[in-house]
Amino acid sequence: MKKTPFGKASFVFSLAALLVSCDQKEEPKGRAGGADTTTELAHNANYSDWYSKAGLQFEMERLKPGQFFSSVQGRLHGGANQYRAITEVLDAEKYDRYEVAWGQTEGELFDREISLLRAGFERHDSQVFTNSAGVALHQLVMLRSVGATGSEIIPLVEVKPKPDPVPSLPPEPRPLAPEPEIIDFGPEEESIQTGGEDAVEPDLGTVEPAEPEMVEREVETTEDPQPERLVEPAPEPEVDPEPEPVAEPEPVAEPEPVAEPEPVAEPEPVVEPKPEPVAEPEPKMKTHVVSRGDTLSAIARRYKVSVSALKKVNGLKSDVIGIKQILKIPNR
Repeated sequence: MKKTPFGKASFVFSLAALLVSCDQKEEPKGRAGGADTTTELAHNANYSDWYSKAGLQFEMERLKPGQFFSSVQGRLHGGANQYRAITEVLDAEKYDRYEVAWGQTEGELFDREISLLRAGFERHDSQVFTNSAGVALHQLVMLRSVGATGSEIIPLVEVKPKPDPVPSLPPEPRPLAPEPEIIDFGPEEESIQTGGEDAVEPDLGTVEPAEPEMVEREVETTEDPQPERLVEPAPEPEVDPEPEPVAEPEPVAEPEPVAEPEPVAEPEPVVEPKPEPVAEPEPKMKTHVVSRGDTLSAIARRYKVSVSALKKVNGLKSDVIGIKQILKIPNR
């Protein structure tokens, strides 16, 4: 059976639609089932590119003042968690604060949302997806209205178990006070202590010392007592004290005459030795390098010396000299 061009076109269109639908399965949808509406497509177009969790955090830190993430979505793509967000300007007349979170587990979401709800926030947008480990990750956007106040948080009361009752012990008996010692005051007191049943024991603890008895004695006098006269002793004449003898000053010993120093012998003059005459160094002799055409007689005439002196200084035995030979020129 041959396929018509119309059939081929419908087959290609169906295949393309299938591929598109498979790719869209990875995109989070606003509604469960069914195709996206025009409003939803326009809404999805406002999302940013897909980022990692840290990448989206970096993008939020780069927002301009007044901007915020109004919606955050997440997905599992290629084994990695990805996130995207819609950036809008916060309506300052309605809201004064916002909080955004993504990649939150169930426990993290609960702790964060309950604290925001207590602070007066309201949920603005949320989304959830499942990662490769089967864990649900939540995205949340919370806004707080202007003038909203949080509710009071009632602190939890920690109930401590009551301690086990401690058995009460009977009080320890106090030591008895020592019995008072019985002081032996003689036979009379002994008879009191050893009397019959009617005898009363004295209270030794409260016995106060008896005051000494004052005995008055009468002195018989035959004459009226006359007051004795006080005889003042005559004043002794004042005797001037003898002056103490003044010790005569000891004679001051005259200083002994100082011996004159002995004359010091003058040192003999040192005769400096006359310096020996130093022989004057002979002046350095000139030298001459023999060149082509030089003869011994010509060199002697040039330096105005004799040939014999020139031969003697250089140790020459003949008049033969060589080229580049160095000859010493004797001083005149």
